[in-house]
Amino acid sequence: MFAADLLPLALVLAAALAAARLSPGLATRASSWADGRAAPWVVGCLTLLVFWFIWGSLAPIPTIHDENAYLLQARLLAAGQLTGPGRPLPEFFEQFHVFVTPLLAAKYPLGFSLALVPGIWLGAPALMPLLLNGLAGGLLFVVARRLTTPAIAVLAWLTWLLAPGTITYHASYLSETLSGPLWLMACWALLEWRQTALRGWLVLLALAIGGCAITRPLTAVGLAIPCGVVVMALLRRNRRWADLAIASLAGAVMLLPMFYQNAKVAGSWRVTPWERYADIYAPVDRPGFTIDGRPPQRELPADMRAYVVYFTEAHVGFIPSRLPAIFFARLGQVLRDAWGPWLPALAFLALIGMWKAGREVWFGLASLLSLMAVHLIFAHPLNWSLYYQECQPALSIVVALGIAAAAGFLIPRMGAEAAGRTPLALWLVTLCAVGTAASVIPAAREKKAKETAYHQSFHDLVAALPGRSIVFVRYSPIHRFYTSLVDNPPDLESAPSWIVHDLEGENVRLIRLAPDRKAYLYVEQKKVMVPLAADGSAESMPASAR
Repeated sequence: MFAADLLPLALVLAAALAAARLSPGLATRASSWADGRAAPWVVGCLTLLVFWFIWGSLAPIPTIHDENAYLLQARLLAAGQLTGPGRPLPEFFEQFHVFVTPLLAAKYPLGFSLALVPGIWLGAPALMPLLLNGLAGGLLFVVARRLTTPAIAVLAWLTWLLAPGTITYHASYLSETLSGPLWLMACWALLEWRQTALRGWLVLLALAIGGCAITRPLTAVGLAIPCGVVVMALLRRNRRWADLAIASLAGAVMLLPMFYQNAKVAGSWRVTPWERYADIYAPVDRPGFTIDGRPPQRELPADMRAYVVYFTEAHVGFIPSRLPAIFFARLGQVLRDAWGPWLPALAFLALIGMWKAGREVWFGLASLLSLMAVHLIFAHPLNWSLYYQECQPALSIVVALGIAAAAGFLIPRMGAEAAGRTPLALWLVTLCAVGTAASVIPAAREKKAKETAYHQSFHDLVAALPGRSIVFVRYSPIHRFYTSLVDNPPDLESAPSWIVHDLEGENVRLIRLAPDRKAYLYVEQKKVMVPLAADGSAESMPASAR
């Protein structure tokens, strides 16, 4: 086991040994290609194709309740609506992260749902997340190439792409899919503005931070702090305060949809839907170091009550005196997600990379610390390090730098010139990483397919029902609340099926409300669909459901 942990170090040693004995000509040609204009486009397209392969579809079924909420909001926006009409008998339609009365809307900021709209129009909702992933891969390569060398940039991109703890997160309807490329775009714009002092780059920086603010507000704060420090330091030298005013105005304009959403959904431009949702459904799920013990304002179904319990437990022990321990525990999880079973060796190489890194790479690492610091006001389960995914590119770059430094140190001690052969060693390590991808990527696809199978089997049963229907979902006692099946359509009348909670003796109320729809009971424990009579009783009970 210990030998497996050190495999990356053995690989670097073997690559340096081979590079000391081989001609560097092939590596020179590869580096020349990676330095060309087409390379970022190729990297972006490869990124898109990898995550498309993992996801397996352009219209995949969402597998966790956050994804359902983002998609619902996107479908409302695609129909030209910010909100939909509230649900009749809303207790049947209660959905995670969604208001079902007096209106229909998701609690989340609009940024990511807005980005999903073109894919909704085309009937391919996964198209936009895949394009955003491609953009992230291309931007990571461009930034890394600018700060280091083409060979290091390719290796950094592969390290990011194959991060074992987060590879499947990219194939999802989660908002980090948008905040990730926005973060990289901000870093790119900051680099260009620092070099050229052109106003347009500062405006692009402000737009990227503003876009992040209407997507993941706390993430935007984590990004704005280090960017603001650099911008103010440079402006004190060149005194171009008018450029800052124009960029700030552009960033402020990006925030207007947020204030409009606040007013329409929460009733006040100063209150976010997220805050309003917490007031109604989960008072405990909010920033701070105390447990808000107020009960939800609405009577919740069992799975949503389990969610409240889950976050109550996450707040236990979340107190200021424990913040250093919490910070390092979260940082450890971030590193495990980035480097997986090779954490010890890659951490060692990252330390070497940090020693060799320039100020720009240190800025990326400081951004990671900033992002984690601002999240210290928020309790969350340790394994939910997805909140810090935007900073994984910095970890990938510093590891690639460490590999280059280690190879550059070893090659002269093997009797060869380091200058021409270090890129060869990097390309040899890259080839091995590509070989690793041959197993990592199919494994990620298989994992994603397993996550989807539960939802796919249910949706297949619903799709096979004749005519218009109401499906009452009866969860099993061991149901995992984050895999909710209840999902509101933007328009109830045109929806082929209503998928709602089973309230047992109360079901007849909803059946009478829609007499043109045939009612069914889905028994999760048995995975069967039971037809119901007009009074809510079972017409027939399959043997498998007894």
